[in-house]
Amino acid sequence: MKKGILLFYTILATLTTVKPQDYSGYTRCAEQDSLALVAFYNATGGPDWISNSASDFSTAYLSDDVLIYYTVDYPNAGLGKWLEGPVKNWFGVTLAKRQIGNTADSAWRVIHLHPTLSRRSAGENKLAGYVPKEVGLLTALEWFKVNGNAGLKNTELPDELYQPTILAFDFEGAFFSGILSSALRNCTNLKYPNFRDNYFDSIPVIDFITDPWASLWVYRNQISWATLEPTVAYMVDKGYEYEARDQHDVGRASEIVVAPGSSITLTCNDAGTQGTCTWYKKGFNTYMTGTTYTDNNVTASDTGNYTVVIANEYIRLNDANADYVNTFTKPIHVTFVPSVPVVKKAYTSYSGNTISLSFSKPMVTPLSAQTTEFTVTRNGASIPVNGISRTGRLNEIITLELAASILKNDVVTLSYTKGTVTDVNGGALDSFAAKAVTNIARETPTIVSAITNANGESIILEFDHFMDPATFNANNFTISATTEVNATGITLLNGDINTNISKKIALNLDGSLNNADIITVTYQKGDLTALYGAALQSFSDFPVENIVSENKVSMNLKVVDGTGLIGQVVVKGDMKNLPFPLFDDGTNGDETSGDHTWTINLQLNDGSYDWEVYNQIVTITYDTVVNTDPITGVITYTITPVQINNDSLISGTANLNLSVSYAQGSVTGDTVFNYRTNSVTLILDMKEYLAANEVQAIEPYLMGINNDWSTGMLMTATDENHPDSSYITTAKGYLPGETIIFNFRNGNTWENNSPMKRSHTVVANDTVWCTFGQLTDIPGNSSAAEKMSIYPNPVAGGFLWISLPNHETIKKVNIYTVLGQKINTIQNTASPMEISSLKPGIYFLEVTDHSDRNFQSRFIKK
Repeated sequence: MKKGILLFYTILATLTTVKPQDYSGYTRCAEQDSLALVAFYNATGGPDWISNSASDFSTAYLSDDVLIYYTVDYPNAGLGKWLEGPVKNWFGVTLAKRQIGNTADSAWRVIHLHPTLSRRSAGENKLAGYVPKEVGLLTALEWFKVNGNAGLKNTELPDELYQPTILAFDFEGAFFSGILSSALRNCTNLKYPNFRDNYFDSIPVIDFITDPWASLWVYRNQISWATLEPTVAYMVDKGYEYEARDQHDVGRASEIVVAPGSSITLTCNDAGTQGTCTWYKKGFNTYMTGTTYTDNNVTASDTGNYTVVIANEYIRLNDANADYVNTFTKPIHVTFVPSVPVVKKAYTSYSGNTISLSFSKPMVTPLSAQTTEFTVTRNGASIPVNGISRTGRLNEIITLELAASILKNDVVTLSYTKGTVTDVNGGALDSFAAKAVTNIARETPTIVSAITNANGESIILEFDHFMDPATFNANNFTISATTEVNATGITLLNGDINTNISKKIALNLDGSLNNADIITVTYQKGDLTALYGAALQSFSDFPVENIVSENKVSMNLKVVDGTGLIGQVVVKGDMKNLPFPLFDDGTNGDETSGDHTWTINLQLNDGSYDWEVYNQIVTITYDTVVNTDPITGVITYTITPVQINNDSLISGTANLNLSVSYAQGSVTGDTVFNYRTNSVTLILDMKEYLAANEVQAIEPYLMGINNDWSTGMLMTATDENHPDSSYITTAKGYLPGETIIFNFRNGNTWENNSPMKRSHTVVANDTVWCTFGQLTDIPGNSSAAEKMSIYPNPVAGGFLWISLPNHETIKKVNIYTVLGQKINTIQNTASPMEISSLKPGIYFLEVTDHSDRNFQSRFIKK
């Protein structure tokens, strides 16, 4: 236990080491963050929080550990009431500047949300209600702490909370129920998960925590040993600490309906592979053990609740606190007559399009005809039920689809006339009248503006809420214009902070509008909703600002991949206000299929355009989902593939830019992006090596490219008629300034026995001349060559002057052709050197002075 306490403070110190930027530079909190905080305030009874309702709220209300946060760790953190003054002053909210994507811009983001007064169960600040999905807007959140707030009891946490930025969760004593869903696995940076003292009954496999100081507190929940076993195995393997004791009421409650005198076998799968089961009947120990309990002649005395004490010594003995008590399962109720299903709660969706009823038992899949058995009223007026379905983790939720949306603040009731709705055991739902429905419908989004893009190929709609791309349906929109066009798709435009959180959408059209069109857009209520919000209501003939320009210039945008490794690229920019793929398939303006050159033809108006290039990478990961059959209790582990888009910016942080002028018919600037298109051609002279050695085969390899020192690149002869001369190969995919490390071997014979390796720094598309066995190269460009002067160059006459540093005299000159063939060696020559016998062309000099220093350069003979 001491280690656990020490670890808590160690991690807390780690989380608070990096102080937020000085609030003296504060402007405002990012809009999406402030909206998330307002939603959190409303959903958790913000006006009644102690910190918001106490007139004298101050540090005197805080325990010592929380006081340290506000006085030492984060002295700029505020103690003010929410919704009053700037967000930086709100109690329990800490902001820091965070970079926006790959840009140079930044914004003030919420990094800590912790409106609690103390640690553990003493943190009560009278939060009451539920954690809303809008917390998904807090995409920079690192610490979420609501410990001790029992007013959140029996509510479930939304998947949207589980951000990759999260470092710490503290839910202790909040008594959340349901599951810690598989979305928790998004939190790959999680260091401090404190889940103790809740009613969680399932948890994903915690095998994604990698911090050596990480620890898991999950005791006093309702999680079975079978569910915890894989996580414990991971924690034990890594040497991480965990505490999982005192689980209670684990597994799934179930009902078994039997006939008198029949045989039943009850099953418990909650103890795990290394666990044991002891069966209890009506609270008394039967002393029967094992995963099954059989009764071959069920009488009235055998009906009632059966529970199981499950034990797992593997989990207990590896626990940081092995002081365990008996862990009971939820009851298996054996009965001759099924109980009646009861509606535990009824509530609207955020969109207001549905009402969900949560039942006490798993329900039978409903039929569409059963919609007539339900009556929904909104503010006293009836709303028809158009559809019905069964959902829920345990098939315990029936969802009603409404003909009209419930709006925020509507008073909603639900009635049922007993008919055919039953649970899986045949228990019939009793009638009920005017049952109050909890209305959590959000504010209805409205359209703010509509404008064409300059090409007339799309219409940009802006709303007063962030919009949910999962609900896009172009068929709900109608475009009215002189030019007949239809919306064929919808794209969410990049948001100010996160690309996937935006108020703007683009209706993609099947044709192009012209600048004379008078345009309106109509929406017939359908699927479109705000992100974590309400449904968009119908509107008619909303005017569209027409900025279409007819003065367009045709141009090609091109991306060239010198590595040959990129599969597909995506361009993001403002050409069409949309990201779009380029093509390497010989279509859409692409010239040649499969040549690692992507091309697209664009029709652009006058103006400047920014663009950037991404390597489109789609990865598939696998998530482990744990499901428990509500009837049999059988636990199933399902490996589920999850597709993740990990597009990687390859064009650099500075945007590419081009300008279009219709008057001049010109496009200037960046129309081509070359990605690692520089190459190094290496020419290897083998003559001296072959003359001095008896070689059975000539098979030179270039070694070391891309750190390949085992296979290498087989070189080819520059002249097939003279295979004993020079060999050539080209290494591709470099940036200027990169250094390649390489060497050569012939067959299995390396050119030198020492560990020395050659190197070359890439300048452009370079050519390097080498002699096998001699580690002095003749590169196209050399720093040493800059210290030797040759003139004139090009040389038209018969003499070439050579000037060495410090007036050194020449010991030897080697002259090579462009193919690396040595054509002459001159000993102890003087400058000028006579070259009249050379034919016109490019030649390379290797000059050695009497201090045995080597210099290289090239010259042109006219």
